[in-house]
Parts: sequence; C-alpha cells; structure tokens
Amino acid sequence: MDQSRKEAINLYLSGVKKGNPESLDLLYHAVSPTIRYIALKYLKNSHDADDLVQDFWADIHKIAAKFVFIDNGFSYLCKVMNRRALNRYKKLYREKCREVLYVDYEAVDSRSECYYYENFEIIKSVENAIHNLDHTERIIVQLTIFEDKTIRAVANELKMSKSKVGKMKLKAMEKIKEELSGVFGDKETD
Repeated sequence: MDQSRKEAINLYLSGVKKGNPESLDLLYHAVSPTIRYIALKYLKNSHDADDLVQDFWADIHKIAAKFVFIDNGFSYLCKVMNRRALNRYKKLYREKCREVLYVDYEAVDSRSECYYYENFEIIKSVENAIHNLDHTERIIVQLTIFEDKTIRAVANELKMSKSKVGKMKLKAMEKIKEELSGVFGDKETD
C-alpha cells in the first residue's frame, strides 16, 4: 500500500473519530473490500461474514475512538477485524460442538457410539480436572480459556496483578494437564 493511501485512511479514521459522516463514507469505500475478505477468510460462509462485517461497521465509531494516530490506520482496522473474525469463528465452533453433545445415541450405529462414548469420557475428565481447581483458578480458567478474555481484563475484573493472574493460570493449566495425563497417557500406550 502506498504512503498516500495510508495517510488518506488515517485521515478518514480521524474524521470518523470526530464524527464526520463524509469521512465514514470515504473510509467505507477505502477499506470495505479488505474487511469483508478478512471475515470470509475466517468464517468461510458469506452469510456469517456479512453479519460480522455489518457488526464491524455498526461499531466503527467505537473502533475509531480507540484509534491513536499511528503510522497505519489500515493495519489497525485489519487487526480489529481479524480479532473479531477469530472470536466469531470460535463462538460458532463452540456452538457446533455443543450440538454434538445432544446426539441421539440410540439412532447412531455401533461404531459411532464408541466414538461418542470416548469423547464423553474425555469431556467428563476435563470437567473433573477443572472442578478440582481452587475457586480463583477455576474463575481464571473460565474467563481466559472459555470466555476468551485477556489476562489484563481478568486481572482488572479480579482486582489482581497481571503477573499473579498469569502465574495462577499457568499453575491451573499444569494441574489440569497432570490430572489428564492419566486419561491421555493410557491411550498413547495402547
């Protein structure tokens, strides 16, 4: 991307931050194809990608408000969309995984039954390992792993230092790994 286009996008983004509607229109025409491409790259589905792009443009004033005038506003917008697309992908993937848990096992043939039973055992083992953590460790694992929050956000929420939260997360993950080593270790030796 040439320097003049970078400067123009920076100017449009600053204009959106100030509430200029003309800047919003110019910014949309300058970056919308790339924003949609990023959404399609992750979601692989034009319907979901269009929903995500629409949410992105609905929140553009919030996104622009966080923009600090740096060298490349285009890169900033792409990073925001990448993060949103990845989070949406994870959310959609989790929902698909939840659907698998509600399988009618009687309607499944015997080969698949064995597969689902094995997965059910693994899920139960992970739940037990998490249940055996102390209260704060469980909260940290819940927020960082399952809710996709950053260490900084969790530290702010729990009124703790980032380093303490990071150490507690590592400790909790080690406990889970140690507890699951029996479950997965036995399968590797077969």
